[in-house]
Amino acid sequence: MNRSGKAYKFGTFRLDTAECLLLRGGERVPLEPQVYRTLVVLVESSQRLSTREWLMQQVWGDTHVEDGGLTRNISVLRRVLGPGYIETVPKRGYRFVAEPAEVSLGTDSPDAYRLYISGRYHWNQRTEAGLRKAAEYFTRAIETDPAYARAYSGLADSYTTLGYLSHLPPKDVFPKADDAARKALQLDATLTEPHTSLAYVKLYYDWDWTEAEAAFRRAITLNPNYATAHHWYAIYLTAMGRFEEARAAIGRAQALDPTSLIINTDLGFVLYYSRQYDAAVKQLQMVIEMNPGFALAHFWLGRAYQEKAMYEEAITEFRRAETVLQGWPVVTAAIGYVEGVSARTHEALETLGKLERLAKERYVTPYGVALLHTGLGEKDRALVWLDRALADRSHWMVWLKLDPRLDRLRSDRRYGDLLLRVGL
Repeated sequence: MNRSGKAYKFGTFRLDTAECLLLRGGERVPLEPQVYRTLVVLVESSQRLSTREWLMQQVWGDTHVEDGGLTRNISVLRRVLGPGYIETVPKRGYRFVAEPAEVSLGTDSPDAYRLYISGRYHWNQRTEAGLRKAAEYFTRAIETDPAYARAYSGLADSYTTLGYLSHLPPKDVFPKADDAARKALQLDATLTEPHTSLAYVKLYYDWDWTEAEAAFRRAITLNPNYATAHHWYAIYLTAMGRFEEARAAIGRAQALDPTSLIINTDLGFVLYYSRQYDAAVKQLQMVIEMNPGFALAHFWLGRAYQEKAMYEEAITEFRRAETVLQGWPVVTAAIGYVEGVSARTHEALETLGKLERLAKERYVTPYGVALLHTGLGEKDRALVWLDRALADRSHWMVWLKLDPRLDRLRSDRRYGDLLLRVGL
């Protein structure tokens, strides 16, 4: 096995021959040893014909293997990589047609790199426990190599996602994310990851729409193949009501990382805020078929169902999300809102009490409490809690103009004042 320490980048993939890893968007892609060796040989011989006989010699050495073994390996790689990477030369062999760029490890410490990869793996799970674990791994990577720019960017992303999912107060995490992203840029201003991290802070905490878009565009210019930049730019475009552009951006993210659960879920998110509820339902059901345990897909499917007045189905999906993300106040508030709008006043009041008890143990976003009062038809209380959400710098306020659950408040002058104060 090649242990030269070389790493190659092609599309959303990174092939690290020192650590015997194939990564897609920072997440490990499991491969059998012979399949992995086949990929390494093809990549290191890119643009050149690799005959079947030569490939078999490189992969299996002098061990006798039937010709079908190589055919199978190529078939597995095509399923993993998708089209456009491996060309068959009839009766001769194969050619890796992409042009992989040789890259360094963004550190000289193999230990720091392993910690970084572990951090990205846990970050991709999008659970509170996973995000906290990711922050720990990135912090350890920084301690191992204080000059490791990507580790600072990973730490920034852990903080912003903890804030975005309302696991921690925005004022506690978004400034830390800003600091970490800026430190990464000080170390290497050419990296796309920290520009993307910083853009996300500009969007969800600073509410600086102009600077957010500039940072997203800078990130995409630096590396058009970084799926997260297109993904989060699509979120920005959605918040700005630029739905057609948002669909195009999330489509590019999908093309770069077609199996990403969070990117596919956030296509449903974009459709939801575009008020294309049937399309959102279809997309989110597809994600759940990919992975029934991915809680955020259940959450957004519940949101789409509630707008179709499918209240039982909405609560069922919220309960499924709650099973994975136990004690998540955001889903508790979502359930309470549906109970309120479906005239289950007693249940909604019980859920409000549950939120109040949760607030003694952990952070509860005021936006969620405002939603529950909205569902109960308590306009004045809802607006008071939205004002608190604004003071709290709740990222949910970015969706104040688009959130369909707040439609019944829009005619109130105080609601218009909130929109102005957010900058919408």
